[in-house]
Parts: sequence; C-alpha cells; structure tokens
Amino acid sequence: MKKINLFIQLLFVILFTSCLEKNKSNFQLNGVIDNIPNETSVYLAINGVVKDSTVIKDKKFTFKGSLQEPTEYDLFVKTTNDYTSIWLENNQISFTAKKGNFSNAEIEGSISQREYTEFRNEFNAYRDKIDSLYNIIYDKKNPDSVKLIAKNEFKANYSDRRKIDKKFIKNNPNSYVSIYLLKFYRTTFGKELTEELFNYIDDDLKHSSYGKAIKRFLSLSKNINVGDNYVDFSMKNANDQNINLSDFKGKIVLLQFWSTSCGGCRSEYPFLRKAYDTYKDKGFEIVGISNDRNRDYWLKAIKDEKLNWTNLWELNTDESDAALIYSISYMPTNFLIDQNGTIIAKDLREDKLLEKLEELF
Repeated sequence: MKKINLFIQLLFVILFTSCLEKNKSNFQLNGVIDNIPNETSVYLAINGVVKDSTVIKDKKFTFKGSLQEPTEYDLFVKTTNDYTSIWLENNQISFTAKKGNFSNAEIEGSISQREYTEFRNEFNAYRDKIDSLYNIIYDKKNPDSVKLIAKNEFKANYSDRRKIDKKFIKNNPNSYVSIYLLKFYRTTFGKELTEELFNYIDDDLKHSSYGKAIKRFLSLSKNINVGDNYVDFSMKNANDQNINLSDFKGKIVLLQFWSTSCGGCRSEYPFLRKAYDTYKDKGFEIVGISNDRNRDYWLKAIKDEKLNWTNLWELNTDESDAALIYSISYMPTNFLIDQNGTIIAKDLREDKLLEKLEELF
C-alpha cells in the first residue's frame, strides 16, 4: 500500500511539474480597466497590425497565447483612444488602468516590462527637459538673452538621447529590451556604433529575431556618403516587376525614400513633380522607395499626387535591402546619383533640388 501511495505521489509531482513547464511556454494577460463599458473591444497589435482582440466583461479582460521571445505589443481601446505599449512574455501578467490613463497603468509579471519602464523613465526625464528648452526658445515672449541660454543648453543636452540608449544596452546585455532598442535604432546609430553595442549583447540574444535583424543590417549597410558609388538593389514596382537601381545607369537618378504618412515627404511632391516634368526627357529619373506598410495607401498616393516616376515597394520596406544598404533612419531621405553612378548630393530639399538639377543639365 505504501508503495502504491508513493507511486501516486510521484506521479502527481511529475504531472504538476509538467504543467508548470507547459505554462512557461504560454502567457496570460489579465487586465482590469475602470470606467469602460462591458463588451468594449481591447486590441493587441504590432506595428499597427492587430494580432488579437477580446472584450471587457465586468471591467476585466484576458489574452492568452504563446511567444517565442519577449515582444512589445500595442494595447489599445479604439472607442476611447486609450493606448499604451506593453512587453509580453510567457508568464502571468497583470494590467490595471483607468479610462484615459493607460500611460500610468500598473503592469506586473513581465521582466521585460520592468526593464523597459526603467529605460522609459530616464528617457522621459530627458524628453521633458528638451521639450522645456524648446518651448523657451520659441516662446516670443522671452527675451533674446534667455533664448540664447536655452539654445546653448539645448545643443549641449541634445546628444544625451543616444547616451541613454548606449548606457542601458551596456548595463543590460541580457535584456530583450536592449537588443530591441539596438534593432530599432540601428540605422540611426549607424553601422560602427551598432556593431560596437552588439558586441555587448549576450550570445543567446544574438540568435533572437532582433539579433538576426541586426546581423542582417551589419552585413548590408555600406555607410554610403557623398562621393561614393551607388550600391545596387532590386525591388518590385506596382506591376510586380523586379526593378534594379542599375537599370537607370547612364541617367541622373534621384533615389527618394518616402512615406504617405510623412508630412515632410508630402511637402516635397510639388518640387519632385516639377523636377521630373522638366528633366525627364533629358536623362533624369526619380526612383521612389515607399516605407508604407499598406500597399493600397501607397498606390493611392501615386495616383492622387501624380507621382509618375518609378515607384517601388515591398512589405516591411524598412527591412528591405535598399533601406538597410542606405541606412535609412528618417523620411524623406534622398541621394542624387550622376550618370557615372557616383552619389553627388544627399537630402536635397525643395528648391535646392531644382537648383542642383538646373546646374547639372
């Protein structure tokens, strides 16, 4: 009888341990939100793409799933415009907030969330200081002497943004938040700094999806500057045809990276149209690379804005060979390439582009 009882106890321990191990590969997000009606939908999204949804019942909601690695999601309620980012990982995670105050939600059970909050608190302090100085500089009521002091302090502190990222990554080499930040800012940091910081990261994390994306950037990025030769790539046009940058060899080419959601890009349209209409028959071509995640938005902009030059696109264009080769970190970015394939100018805006083309032609 004792042997049977011992066997039953041992079996129970095995089953219990097995359940624990199984739960480690799943997450459960339990939320409580005040002042939002029953049956209101709550969404989880990544990069604007909804991955899951549920509804609120008696102030509560639950998400369940499995993750290969800790991942940052957007958690939001459309009807109330409530939104926050949340780091999910395979664990029991709680979320407590009030309508209109998701930014101050209490989130527990996620190590990555705790690490991200640590980083965000330091960044927010920096941002508040920069915003305060910016407001002083552009407040017409302030005397010039005060504005000058604020300008000097703004210049002295502006570069601290990068220092905050670097310090966090170096101090937290085994954090998914660190490698996520490095992946997110790789084109801003540039190849040299990204490689330096990547060397701090734990080897296990280098095999994550973030690590693989960083490795791809390091293998493709060419640190292209004025005076360098262009680097070729291939991408599809609206007719699903592969177009190479080298197809335009012998022409003067403006390689333009843009997005329909970019206000600065839209302000460039009239100047691009004028440049193209003036010089297209003289050996000038524009090759536009859209960063839009929605193909329909891209096609609509081409039609509505009469962007009648060569337009290229692919899903997740920020991960395309072109974006990584040319280390695109902001929109719009452009490179002017001469007939010999040499980059002769970068970021020509509005009349500056027209003046340069008039000089060349």
